[in-house]
Amino acid sequence: MATATSIQYVQKMFIAYLGRGASTEALTYWGDKIDANASAKDDLFFSLWDSAEGKALYDGKTQDQVINQIFQNSFERDAKDAAKTHYKAELASGDLNLVSMAGAIVDSADEA
Repeated sequence: MATATSIQYVQKMFIAYLGRGASTEALTYWGDKIDANASAKDDLFFSLWDSAEGKALYDGKTQDQVINQIFQNSFERDAKDAAKTHYKAELASGDLNLVSMAGAIVDSADEA
């Protein structure tokens, strides 16, 4: 059975990427995968990004629009200019990609 920590993480990622909570089945499935192997977080990111819902939200959007969508989903506000500048620099340097950006944004908020 998935740990509470993994289930909470999966729920935050569904909200960050798609603006909605995960189903019970998705929480258990992804929570178990992450508990078994932390690198499954990357699989979760790609799965959400590449889903029909993810494509509907993000296809054709600029970097600024993607960043704002993730901030809206996660924090119910647009990103501040400093945050946009920071995340765009991370994308430009290759330290981050669009698929993993929501995870980075939410993880950094948890650290603050």
